[in-house]
Amino acid sequence: MIRSFLLILLTTVLFTPAFAADEAVSKPIEPEKISLGRPVSFEKDIRDILELNCVACHYDGGAESRLVVEDAATMIKGGKRGAGIVPGKPDESLIYLVAARKKTPHMPPLPNKVEAAALTPKELGLLRQWIIEGAQSDGTSTGTEVNWQPIPAGMNASYAVALSPWADSVAASRANQLSIFGINTGDEVKLVDPNLAAIKVGDQLMYPGGAAHRDFVHSVAFHPNGRMLASGGFRVVKLWEQPQNVQTLKSPLGAVAADIDINVAKQLAAIGTQQNTVTIRSLSDGKELKKLEGHTGPVSGVAISADGTQVFSGSADKTVKIWVLETGAVTRQFETPAPIHDLCLTLDGKQLVTAHEDNMIRVWNIAAPDPAPAEGEAEKPVLEIKGHSKPVRSIALVLPAGTQLVSGSDDNTARIWTLANGAAVRSLNHGGPVVSVAASPDGKYLASASPNNTAKLWEAASGKQIAELRGHLPSQRADLVAKEEADLAKQLVALGDKAQKAAEKNATERAEAVTKSNEAKVKADTAVADQTKKRDDSKGMADEGKKKLDAGTKVAADAQTTADEAKKVADASTTELATATAAQKAAVPIADAAMKALVAAQTAEKAAVAAKGTADKAAVDAQTKLDLASKAAEAAKAASEKDKDNAELTKQLADAQKAQTDAQAGLDAAQKAATAAAAILTDAQKATVTATAASTAAVKVLTDAEAALVAATEVKKKADVAKTQADANVVTQTAALKALTDAQKKLDDELKKQEDELKKQDEALKSATRSVDLAVKADAKAKTDSATATAAHTKSHEFQKAQDEAYTKAQEATKAAEKPLTAVAFSLDGKRLATSSDDGSITVWSGDAGLPLDVIKGEGGPARVLAFSSESLLIAAGDDQDAVVWDTNPAWELTAQLGAGADDPLNTAASPFEFRVLSLAFSPDGSRLATGGGEPSRSGEVMIWDVAKRELIREIEDAHSDTVFGIEFSRDGKQIVSGAADKFVKIHDVETGKHVRSFEGHTHHVMGVSWQADGSTLVSAGADNAIKVWNVETGEQIRTIAGYTKQVTSIRFAGIGGIVISSGGDKTVRQFTASNGGAVRSFSGGTDFMYSSDASRDGKLVVASGEDGVIRVWNGTNGQVIRNFEPPAAAEKTQASIGK
Repeated sequence: MIRSFLLILLTTVLFTPAFAADEAVSKPIEPEKISLGRPVSFEKDIRDILELNCVACHYDGGAESRLVVEDAATMIKGGKRGAGIVPGKPDESLIYLVAARKKTPHMPPLPNKVEAAALTPKELGLLRQWIIEGAQSDGTSTGTEVNWQPIPAGMNASYAVALSPWADSVAASRANQLSIFGINTGDEVKLVDPNLAAIKVGDQLMYPGGAAHRDFVHSVAFHPNGRMLASGGFRVVKLWEQPQNVQTLKSPLGAVAADIDINVAKQLAAIGTQQNTVTIRSLSDGKELKKLEGHTGPVSGVAISADGTQVFSGSADKTVKIWVLETGAVTRQFETPAPIHDLCLTLDGKQLVTAHEDNMIRVWNIAAPDPAPAEGEAEKPVLEIKGHSKPVRSIALVLPAGTQLVSGSDDNTARIWTLANGAAVRSLNHGGPVVSVAASPDGKYLASASPNNTAKLWEAASGKQIAELRGHLPSQRADLVAKEEADLAKQLVALGDKAQKAAEKNATERAEAVTKSNEAKVKADTAVADQTKKRDDSKGMADEGKKKLDAGTKVAADAQTTADEAKKVADASTTELATATAAQKAAVPIADAAMKALVAAQTAEKAAVAAKGTADKAAVDAQTKLDLASKAAEAAKAASEKDKDNAELTKQLADAQKAQTDAQAGLDAAQKAATAAAAILTDAQKATVTATAASTAAVKVLTDAEAALVAATEVKKKADVAKTQADANVVTQTAALKALTDAQKKLDDELKKQEDELKKQDEALKSATRSVDLAVKADAKAKTDSATATAAHTKSHEFQKAQDEAYTKAQEATKAAEKPLTAVAFSLDGKRLATSSDDGSITVWSGDAGLPLDVIKGEGGPARVLAFSSESLLIAAGDDQDAVVWDTNPAWELTAQLGAGADDPLNTAASPFEFRVLSLAFSPDGSRLATGGGEPSRSGEVMIWDVAKRELIREIEDAHSDTVFGIEFSRDGKQIVSGAADKFVKIHDVETGKHVRSFEGHTHHVMGVSWQADGSTLVSAGADNAIKVWNVETGEQIRTIAGYTKQVTSIRFAGIGGIVISSGGDKTVRQFTASNGGAVRSFSGGTDFMYSSDASRDGKLVVASGEDGVIRVWNGTNGQVIRNFEPPAAAEKTQASIGK
């Protein structure tokens, strides 16, 4: 999985050309047509794509939507949305559709936490073709395959830089390349892993120019000795070493050398000896080709002609000899006025310049004079150069023009002369006898060496002294280290003083706190006793009040009961009265009605009696009338029978019969009416009886109701009186109870108040007791801490004294190590300057600034002569009677690989590293190497290695939960601090791996960490665009330093002080003070994302690198650019495509 920022994150560009996020989100991706000439392989072609863009969120154990894309089977199985892949049918396969952004949610979503990129058309085409071919796995996966692919030309991003311990070089990565740049010389040494040389892509070399790693180099670190470099890549750490005191050739001379010259072709060396000889040596094997004998004194000056056919020698015997190199014959010889100390040829090879004991410099024609001098007359020089006041020990032609000569003399000066006329150009006051001089090949610089323990570097054009070169470099460096330790000891003393004062103050305060807490406890005891009495008094009053309240409550309750009973009686009487009233009211109308009904019945009876009498009379009358009608009818009948024909009689008969019938009808009606009247009368009589009874009953009811009403009224009157009295009593008792209740409440409130106060006093007593206990413990601890602080303070002073003594001794040793210098020489490119010392050592300096680069121990006695045969090969010869060729800049070699197979250096299958190694740090003593890395979103690895044995000592389990980006040892090497993508800074114990402390506060990845030398402070750089400063002892965040607009990618304390260097994604490199967060300065020049930075131990140099591949070096004190190392022209490199 690849992060998108910094180191590991930015390598995504190698696989996924940048798409604008909004465009990628909104537009579907059209797949390229794929034709590989073989089936698409999951392991070779698909896994890498998923690792880069998908696995960060969809892996076993952390799968979003339960979708795992780590292998073909889990992809086909899918997640909670169903199958992920339908073999043969990409357009029905969920994973393809979301990757093509044809179905939501898109995968990967943009933006995302790990900043994975959308698939490219080619990647999408590969995925589509693989599904079409059946989504098969070829079964060859081991979980660690790496399919290495070409890096696009021009990829020069530099993810890591590191300054050497003495800031004379900087190691920097560019893609999978690793170089060491000489800050003082401008050299670039490219580190190449020979195991990668034969790897091919097809029939072409994968690394035609060589490479340090197959993957991008993400981390580098120098060993404290400056001669070992660790570099971190994919699942491997490589250790590179530069050997010291490398001899490429040793040739025994059998004599002490006095001078040396090398021919133009750099094949031969002519060495003059103090045994009066000149030996010609092959520079290829050191064999002696010729031995030229004939001088009677030491040969102190030699030169080889440009064509290599002649050798020139000058001696203390005052003679100059010209030899034929091939035969060893002397072709010409002449005497000089004084012993010769040195000689050289002019540029045209026609003249010889000699330096003499008599303070003179003489110029001679090589060709014999014509005419020859008279017999007995000495040959004369063409020019005598006067000016020195003491013997001239050394001369050198100033190239490239060759028109000037530099000379060194016992008169403490080096002088520049015009060869044409011997005119003095300038005099350089060395301050001591000058025994050797040299000029740089470009003529810009001159060097002089003296027995006064110094060499000096001069600007030839102005005569300005550029540098004084003196001392024994190891001693000087030991001196600087001792000074650092002494200065650090002062810091520790200051911290100890502060800690002791704080401890003493704390102890005093704690002792005072014990006294005060005891006094507070006594007061608290008294207060509790007083308050207990108050509470008890209050409780007695409350209890007495409670008794009265209880009695009052009973009286009130009884009164209420009586009132309730009276009320019940009153209510009942009211009810009875109401009932009686209602009954009386109801009885009155009933009685009235009954009376009225009786009167009506009696009236009805009377009417019925009259009606019956009338009816009876009418019936009698009707009977009478019938009887009369019957008699009349009988009479008429009789008359009619008598006179049947008598119509009148017949009519009378008919009328009589009708009258009889009518009378009969009348009688019937009258009888019926009489019967009805009799029935009515009977009913009326009955009604009268009934009405009489009802009336009697109603009157009785009314009488009873009226009597009951009178009685109920009396009862009601009495009940009302009783209720009024009971209610009045309730009011009286209620008021009395309320008064008691109010009084009791006050008593209870007072009791609660006193109890609360007692609790408060009890708590205060407990607190006071605890305070006493704590104060006593704190006092004991404070005394212990004070004693510890005092002891530590004493120890720090002792340590300071020891360090001061050590520093004094180191200064004395440095002074004692300063020895007379015997020779000086420039390299052929002028980048290096070598000086030899009486102690046998040879020191190499930068040719333009006189800064120390290295020291060669040498063998036996001091070298008397020095000469470079190349840019780095130096020939030295002297008292040990050997000529030795030293490599002043030996090649770096790959000596070990951590994580690679012992028998197969390219195999990292068994590597303990899960992914890229993103951070490296050597312990201060160089015995341990700490590595940080881990697989993004899965693990944070911190491992500690034995450097000498190349073995893993310990992996700190669960150091972090995500990738570790920064790591560093404490100055004593006992602890290690790390920062990771899990947003934590953590300290672990090196020996045990035990977690010591965590620092939490960053809101994004922690990209770098650094530990102040005195151990008091940590700084951390975050992808949250902030720097945080931490108190190591307490874990507290001291401050946050903002101002970056992008990730802060690296951070480093510069030396033992509080100055910090940082770099950021906003193209900046900055310097600030940790103690107050104040900005010191910014270093200009960055043009792109800056990934890494470092500073020298004294803060005088700052280096940084970034996306543009430029390695920038600044002066840390003023921010000025010292040197930029530009990236090379575009060349193909390789980058890992990770399979898992």
